Amino acid sequence: MISDVGSDQTIDYKPASSERLAVRRRIRQAAMVLATGAAVAGVWWQGTAWWRQIQLTRIQEAYLFYGAPADRVVVESDPIESANLLSRPRYLPLFLNDSLGKVLPGAAPLAGYMPDLPRTYGGPNAPGLIFTHGRRLQTGETVHAHVTVSTIVRQGGYDFYNLWAITQRPVAVSQSRTTVLEDTRGSMYQIIVKSTDRLRIFAGQADPVGPSRFAFDFEINGTRQSVSGTVGSDRQVYLQIAAAAPTETLRPIADWRDTTPPIEY
Repeated sequence: MISDVGSDQTIDYKPASSERLAVRRRIRQAAMVLATGAAVAGVWWQGTAWWRQIQLTRIQEAYLFYGAPADRVVVESDPIESANLLSRPRYLPLFLNDSLGKVLPGAAPLAGYMPDLPRTYGGPNAPGLIFTHGRRLQTGETVHAHVTVSTIVRQGGYDFYNLWAITQRPVAVSQSRTTVLEDTRGSMYQIIVKSTDRLRIFAGQADPVGPSRFAFDFEINGTRQSVSGTVGSDRQVYLQIAAAAPTETLRPIADWRDTTPPIEY
C-alpha cells in the first residue's frame, strides 16, 4: 500500500488473479506456436520448391535423352497384329477418321505405342510416338525434336497418316513453371498408303554422329523404307524419304485434312 504525500488516498496493488495469469500464459504459448509454425512452413516451402525443381528437371531430361529400340513397332495397321499389340502394356488404340475428323464406325483400331514418359508440364507423349530426343543445332542450341502420328484419315481408297513434327525448347526449371518444354516450330507430313496395305512404323533413332539428325523406318507390305530427319537452324523439322518410292509415300502438308491422292511415278 502506497500513501500520497499530503493526501489520505492510497493505491492498493493487488496481485494478478490466477485467471489473468493463465490467459497471459496461453497468449505466450500461442505466440511461440505461431513462430515455430512459421519457421517450419518456411523450411517446408524451401524443401518443396527444391524437390519440385528436381522433379521438373527429371521430366525434362527424360524427353531429351529418351531412346527406344530400332525394332520397336510404334504403329501397326494390321488388324490381327494390332489386337495382339493392344493386349500388351504401353500400346493404345489409334482410330481411323474421315476427312472431317470423325472416327469411322466399324473400323478396327490400330495399335500405337506410347512410352513411359510424363504427359505433364509440356511433355508431348502420345500413342504413335515415333521419335523424341534432344538435338543440337548448328548454332549450338539444343532443342527437343518430336515426331508422332497425330491423326489417320481414310479417304478415296488411301490412308493418310498425318505426322506432327515439332521442336521444343527446354526452359529454365523453377517453382513457378508449369512447363519444362515450350513449342517453337512445327510442321506436318503424311505417309500415304492404300487402305488395303499393311503399314508398320518403327521407333526413330538419334544419329550418333550428326547431332541435328535422326531417322526412322516404316514398312509397306513388308518392304522397308527409311526416313531421314533433320532439325534446321530455324528449329524446323525436315523429313525426307531416303530413296524414291513407287508412289508418293511421304510428303509435307499444310493441313491434316489434305487427302489429295498421291502422285504415281
